[in-house]
This record gives sequence, structure tokens and C-alpha cells, in this order.
Amino acid sequence: MDQTLLAAIVPAIITVIAVFIGYLITYLNNLRLSQYTEQLNRVNKQLGELYGPLYSIVSTGNQVWSAYMMKYEYGRPNFARNPPPTHIPQFD
Repeated sequence: MDQTLLAAIVPAIITVIAVFIGYLITYLNNLRLSQYTEQLNRVNKQLGELYGPLYSIVSTGNQVWSAYMMKYEYGRPNFARNPPPTHIPQFD
């Protein structure tokens, strides 16, 4: 083979191999990022489905407790500050 032809073919082959390796690395990185994004979206959906209703239940409970305290707190004993009445048996 002629030296000039070999000097032209070797850099071309190296360039093609480098381009292929670069494409492969980019493809694998994009695949990994898409899997990570899908996993993150799934976890976010699960958290939204759990904490959305949980937040509404806690919020409703707090509103009910505040309404109860506003109605019964002033001037009346309640179980939040005083222990509940109990029957203490008398032994002679």
C-alpha cells in the first residue's frame, strides 16, 4: 500500500470510530437520564397521591378542632386542658 493512502485512511478510520463512540456515549447517557426522569415522575406522582389527600384530612381536622375550641373553650371546661371526669370508687 502506498504511504499517502495509508496516511489518509488511518485518520479517517480513527475519526469514524471516535464519532461512533461519542454517539454511543451520548445515547447511553440520554437513556440513563430518561430512566431517571421517569422514576422521578413516578415518585412525584406517588407522593402527590399520598400527601394530597393526607393534607386535606389534616387541614379539615384542624379546622374542626379550631371550631370546637372557639365554641366550647371560653368559660367552659374542656378535655384539652382538664382531665376528663372519672368515677372514683369509694372503698370503706
